[in-house]
Amino acid sequence: MISSVTELDSEKKNEKTIIAAISEIESYLLFSSKTDSLDFFDMFCEENYLKEYIRLLSLNNKEISLAILNSINILILNISNNQFLYYFFSSQIVNSIISSSFQEDEYITYQINFIKSLSLKITKDTLYFFLDKNKNKCPLIAKTLTLYNMNDPMVRNVVRTIILTMLRIEDVNLRNFGKFSMQEKRAR
Repeated sequence: MISSVTELDSEKKNEKTIIAAISEIESYLLFSSKTDSLDFFDMFCEENYLKEYIRLLSLNNKEISLAILNSINILILNISNNQFLYYFFSSQIVNSIISSSFQEDEYITYQINFIKSLSLKITKDTLYFFLDKNKNKCPLIAKTLTLYNMNDPMVRNVVRTIILTMLRIEDVNLRNFGKFSMQEKRAR
């Protein structure tokens, strides 16, 4: 089943198979994390399944994209092994999801919850996966701030929670980004 993810395209007939494979991979990774058995995790990394997730996201298939968003969100929330988290944080999948421009409310709900999950897991040690010091940017916060103007009050509340969660981290670079970001927003 797991190998089927790389062999399938986004045709409707394969959509359910792809979603089932994503769910199965998630289950194996959660089990691997909980039992401290790195065999499946090692295979997951060696076969570069996150790269395949990025490819599947680029297909713009609503159901597959939501399955990936949900799966990565569950993994980030439930995995406590630092090696797992560092792998997810350092991969392009996180940045791909953060920078995605989903227009539908359902996507935005999943995306904002994903960003909230990330913010809850970020520590001073993992913060640097989310900062671009050269450009004085933090894509995680930048994306969060773009969602603040949504009409949905629940989304705005989640945005506030994310910002407050990020501000609990004592880091000069993050504070500098926050000051720069707010000044930039006021200038508009």
